[in-house]
Amino acid sequence: MSSIREPAVVEDHLIAGMVAGAVSSAMLLPLDLIKVHLQVYDRAGRPFPSMLKGLQSIVQQEGYRGLYKGLTPALLANGVSWGGYFLFYEHAKNRYLREQRQLTSVHHLLSAFEAGIIMVFMTNPLWLIKTRMQLQPGVGAGVSSMSGGTAATEATAKAINISKQVAYTGLIHAVRTIVKEEGPLGLYKGLKEVVAKKCRRSDSFVSFS
Repeated sequence: MSSIREPAVVEDHLIAGMVAGAVSSAMLLPLDLIKVHLQVYDRAGRPFPSMLKGLQSIVQQEGYRGLYKGLTPALLANGVSWGGYFLFYEHAKNRYLREQRQLTSVHHLLSAFEAGIIMVFMTNPLWLIKTRMQLQPGVGAGVSSMSGGTAATEATAKAINISKQVAYTGLIHAVRTIVKEEGPLGLYKGLKEVVAKKCRRSDSFVSFS
């Protein structure tokens, strides 16, 4: 009975994760856009002083559409990340369950780690493209108008490499441009740091348990 029911349960987790990830991404993307800017720029180079001012500034300069820059890669990244995570997590748990009569906290940890690592490799290009699209100036919003000063303009240009980066018009164009200018490995910038972070978290958890 369990072998018949197991695939349906895993499929339910996949669908639920994808829907939840996509919906949350669509609802919270404007806040994520502001967060990315505040994380990347130093205080002198920030395009806006606060979250509220940032939302107002983007709407004034680019319209409400400007709040949803990077929407396509964000929807795909969140949907695939959460859906895939739960899919591989459940598969890993079921595999351990076939080997052990009862799952321990270590089995749950290893299942989560396995699912997380797989999804990092699968979705890193989408997260990279999302962030770059969010940081590039929108139509009608030059760097100087967004930054509000010479020092801020220089900091902004340095942070997102405007002089070298071609403005991405969409997801496919971004992939083609990155591969052409930086090679296929350009899609995986920052991957080593993300994997190392997950390993440190897992090691500390095992030591604690």
